[in-house]
Amino acid sequence: MKKIILTDGGMGQELVRRSKSEPTPLWSARVLIDEPDLVRDLHAEFIRAGARVITINTYSATPERLAREGAEDLFKPLQKRGIELARQACEQAGEATIAGCLSPLFGSYAHALTISFEDTLDTYRRIVAEQADGVDLFLCETMASTQEAHAAVTAASESGKPVWVSWTLADHGKPRLRSGEALAAAASALDGLPVAARLVNCCRPEAVSAALPELIDLGGPVGAYANGFTRWMSCTLAMTSVRTPMQNRRSAGWRPARALSAAAVRLDRHTSPRCATGSNRPATKFREIYMPRPSSRISGIVPSGKDGWEVHSAAWARKAAGEDIIMLSVGDHDFDTPSETIEACVTAVRGSNHHYTPLPGLPRLRKAMAAASSACTGVETTPDQVIATPGGQAALYAAVQAVLDQGDHAIVVAPYYATYPNTFSAAGASFTVVETPAEDGFQPHADMIRAALRPNTRAVLINTPNNPTGAVYSRERLEQLAEVCREHDLWLLSDEVYWTLGGGEHVSPRSLPGMAERTLVINSMSKSHGMTGWRMGWLTGPKEMISLLVNLNLVTTYGLPAFISIACAEALENRYGVKEIAERYAARRTILLDAVRGMNDVTVRGSEGGMYVMLDISAVEPDDEKFAWALLDREKVGVMPGSSFGEAAAGHIRISLCQPEPVLQEAALRLRRFASSYRREAA
Repeated sequence: MKKIILTDGGMGQELVRRSKSEPTPLWSARVLIDEPDLVRDLHAEFIRAGARVITINTYSATPERLAREGAEDLFKPLQKRGIELARQACEQAGEATIAGCLSPLFGSYAHALTISFEDTLDTYRRIVAEQADGVDLFLCETMASTQEAHAAVTAASESGKPVWVSWTLADHGKPRLRSGEALAAAASALDGLPVAARLVNCCRPEAVSAALPELIDLGGPVGAYANGFTRWMSCTLAMTSVRTPMQNRRSAGWRPARALSAAAVRLDRHTSPRCATGSNRPATKFREIYMPRPSSRISGIVPSGKDGWEVHSAAWARKAAGEDIIMLSVGDHDFDTPSETIEACVTAVRGSNHHYTPLPGLPRLRKAMAAASSACTGVETTPDQVIATPGGQAALYAAVQAVLDQGDHAIVVAPYYATYPNTFSAAGASFTVVETPAEDGFQPHADMIRAALRPNTRAVLINTPNNPTGAVYSRERLEQLAEVCREHDLWLLSDEVYWTLGGGEHVSPRSLPGMAERTLVINSMSKSHGMTGWRMGWLTGPKEMISLLVNLNLVTTYGLPAFISIACAEALENRYGVKEIAERYAARRTILLDAVRGMNDVTVRGSEGGMYVMLDISAVEPDDEKFAWALLDREKVGVMPGSSFGEAAAGHIRISLCQPEPVLQEAALRLRRFASSYRREAA
């Protein structure tokens, strides 16, 4: 079992206390200012002795608390100097991981609850910003409340660095969390956040032994360490952190390396292959913590914190637990792929189509995709103008990678599909969101797009028919947008995956004058052909660009499965299910809109095509997320808050049409009842 010895500020605090015979709440400031060489040498000796993690103990407190204790001027220099000394120690003695330690902002649980989450998060963000460039990971230690822990982890993970969380089980023998169940409840507050490891911190081994099984049940790497200078843990997992008693630095015989070597022997004696004394659960491996630092490129793709899908996730969990929840929050068909497509795939599998395929796609598949693009865009398309991708998202990723360099800028017309921002982040590009007014049916405004242009703007991304609004962009608005692209030599990325589900005329900007050479069209078989799980999409554009994108497939997909490609080619050639699926969603849209029209204070916006209906509920409740949570709790209907898709959709809810007609009618009845009672209560 691999052991790690963690050094931290407790050592420095004990060192100062023993050498100067005076307590200090700001050990770091005192040591850094008075004896920086000693701190650097201390870290170096521990690295040589086997330590692989050094924490920089920052005094993370509110400005008021810092001012009260006379340390306001030391706050930022303390962090930077601590990181510098730790780096010097690593250079002097060997490689180690440097952790920025985020300590509690507030002295008590009760006090923590008096501060808003936003203020807590802002404070932690300032602390993280001072450390992020110099540390390898963040340790959120002994939080006073779950809110504080949530804010600390959110701020730390925004840096793109791994995050550890430590829960204190006892403070000088007085339990804070009295049982494993309480620990699990506290840790559950971090569900959905990118926590690389959960640790428990306690002086008493028996308390840790009781809590670790429940912590392990939460999943992911776990660990434990002692929070006392004179105690050792009698049970450890794959990571063991130890704080040792310190002697006076100047006294003869003080040997940090010797102390840690003795500690390692003692730990070997007490280390068990089980997670805790008396437990039959095998220890959880702590693999992730030892990996080298990930790239900022991959770490920065998806930011932490709220992702807009919280209501959907809760609805799904409750339905899975047996509640009668009507799920109208997700855009996945409630019916199977057409049987003809399935049989085509089975035939292809049995026909020994199990080998590599050409990088841009099978010739037959590209020919079928070109024909579909001709119908979609109104421009005659040849096979060398399309490239097959594993789904529409991969086509979008390819398009963004093709037109944007790191540091370039793009414009995203909102409301937008949830992955758009992350796709630009993956390219290292920035973007500006240009909202479309709800009162104008979510149609794009060229003048608003023109006002958002920058010198480094290279592309504009649109989606018509639109997810989430169901808006179908008019020819007039697209012509105005095309004029902006031609004037400023911009690429136009047009997501048209819902083109067969439009309620009116579908106009592709590729068909407009001077646009075929500067438009990349994203398409997919997921919606049109009922094949969400098959992952087949394609990108249409100038053949010179498509030729370059073959190189992207070389280093990503290396081709697509042969049997799926053959089945998809047949489905495209014969339009399996296309007419039936379009008619089904058109009928559902009509039924739902008829059911909600005339509902007091609820207005239909967009909702001309696609698989969704967008309802303006701002007159009932301006906070769309609050409305969605209340609708789920009272009427057991799960919908998406509009603000999940951009500010333009704030005050709206998105309703998916992926349910049978009787279910949609029942959902409309529940919505009407809820909106009426909600207004009465508000009055």
